[in-house]
Amino acid sequence: MSKLERLEKRRDKIKSLLNVKNEFSKHFYGGMVGFKNGSGRKKWGDSIGKELDLIRELKEVEEKINRILNPLKRSVSKYVEPSTFEVGQKVKHLGAGLIVEVLKINKKTVTVKYSEQFKENVKANLLKK
Repeated sequence: MSKLERLEKRRDKIKSLLNVKNEFSKHFYGGMVGFKNGSGRKKWGDSIGKELDLIRELKEVEEKINRILNPLKRSVSKYVEPSTFEVGQKVKHLGAGLIVEVLKINKKTVTVKYSEQFKENVKANLLKK
């Protein structure tokens, strides 16, 4: 049995426990309906706590099912050689969305200048000609 099938089975079981057709039967204890006192009140309070726990578990199970059915698609950024850029060239910084000037080309990074004073080393795959 796959993980998805187990989660769906657990979800259906929790829903069947939560979905009681008759609302009065939910709060019926030993012939008493309505306000409780004594042990009836304690049982009623415990049942509400159990119901909230089941609702929380149901949400967690449904989130897991959604993650299995709709997995996140992640893409790996492609490596760009820093030597593809030239000193003094104006390029677009993809992370900041600004036009920057290439000052220096290092082994793995490129030194860029944003404004008159601010300089930063960035990876070449964050720059676009």
